[in-house]
Amino acid sequence: MSVHCLAIRHSERLVRSAFPKKACKHLKRTAGSQLLQKNVELIRVAEIIGSFGEHHTVDTLNLTIRVYKLFSDSSSVDVNTGDDNADSDAAVARTYRMPSAHLEGLWESLYFDTDIKSMLLQFMSSAILFGEKGIDHNFISWNRLIFLHGPPGTGKTSLCRSLAQKIAIRMNHRYEYTKLVEINSHSLFSRYFSESGKLVGKTFEDFLEMLEDDDTFLVVLIDEVESLTTARTAAASGNDPSDSLRAVNALLTGLDKLKYKDNVIVLTTSNLPHTVDPAFLDRIDFKYYIGPPGAKSVYTILRSMFDEMIRCGIINHSVSSWCSLVFPSC
Repeated sequence: MSVHCLAIRHSERLVRSAFPKKACKHLKRTAGSQLLQKNVELIRVAEIIGSFGEHHTVDTLNLTIRVYKLFSDSSSVDVNTGDDNADSDAAVARTYRMPSAHLEGLWESLYFDTDIKSMLLQFMSSAILFGEKGIDHNFISWNRLIFLHGPPGTGKTSLCRSLAQKIAIRMNHRYEYTKLVEINSHSLFSRYFSESGKLVGKTFEDFLEMLEDDDTFLVVLIDEVESLTTARTAAASGNDPSDSLRAVNALLTGLDKLKYKDNVIVLTTSNLPHTVDPAFLDRIDFKYYIGPPGAKSVYTILRSMFDEMIRCGIINHSVSSWCSLVFPSC
């Protein structure tokens, strides 16, 4: 059995453990309790691979330990002006240093009817392996492109952000810096109408410049990608067909350049996949539909909400307290 154990490390003298007591004692024996007490805020099990039917001790487990520190800094960038302090609502891109304090715990709070989270992690493991082994793109063509689609509000964007957090933690032994760059598609078109193609090209040039640093891993998130990849046959009938066509062409060209870089992954989401240009769809390596949650997921989500209110002391375990919260007349 393999246990992927993640430990948060802070400079503050804080100790908070969610790891089994025996495992904590084992870590204290090997690392020294004083070191843990001064530098570790949280130790937890993130993933377990193997059979649950057998009894295991810490000494018999294959532990993978990742030590990391959370960051809270981010910046908004106006591609047109190069202003790193642009208004976040109007900026073309927003960059986060990962792992981010704002995204901590998001992965664990997401529930789906399928095992999509494990599938995404497996895809990322394959992507890393392909890069490390130097796969020849002439034999195996892939574009480092993930596409999640489905109705609004099903957790697509949150899943992409939390995946970026996972990548940053799992790959911190290989890359010193991990950055999440979120592209504001709506701002790009609303503020720079008729110049979208040029700005998309400039954005990807900036990405390529970042990727020159071999110690940096870049996660690019394009939410509602249909804003940038409207089918060119449909775009031809719009108000400014040439601008839409240039934007799609620039995006496709940028993706073709990024696929030769080992230290980047592109995450995209869409509520309207039928409007996306076929050439973009052909470049997708991993495509998955995220639908509304089923009964089991709805129950799990509601239960997690009640558990959180219990943890914060808003309600207690008694049935009468739950009843009075949901039904005031109870």
